[in-house]
Amino acid sequence: MPRASAAPRRPAPGRPGAITAGRGGAGLGLAPGMAVGLYGGSFNPVHRGHAHVARTALRRLGLARVIWLVSPGNPLKSPDAAGDLAARLDDAARWARGPAMRVSDIERRIGTRYTLDAVRWLKARHPVRRGGDSRRRLQGLDRRVPDPAGGADH
Repeated sequence: MPRASAAPRRPAPGRPGAITAGRGGAGLGLAPGMAVGLYGGSFNPVHRGHAHVARTALRRLGLARVIWLVSPGNPLKSPDAAGDLAARLDDAARWARGPAMRVSDIERRIGTRYTLDAVRWLKARHPVRRGGDSRRRLQGLDRRVPDPAGGADH
């Protein structure tokens, strides 16, 4: 006899997969079918390399918008390591120039430190256009992966 499928388990807030209520997403200027790049990170400190990645992605991927998702803190680091969120948002806004760039604290507003939660939250409120996903996740080269042999990061 086949087993009845269980209802999907909802992760606790602040864990990957959680979607919590909040007022985030306002002011992002999103329209149906818009090609959007989601650029998440702590941006601590934000620098010209971040701006270069955002501008290059906008141009080369044909995006209509790049949203800088400034995280309240890296879930793999101490909360004290993040620095002041308001200052990081202000700094990111200075580098994210132009009408196609937006800076958001959506992760703070929906109560998470996981970009995946923000992506799911946005997808629930801004459905994907017919024929495929119109969002892209952007990542800078300063994201390092530890060498499993214990050597230098690469």
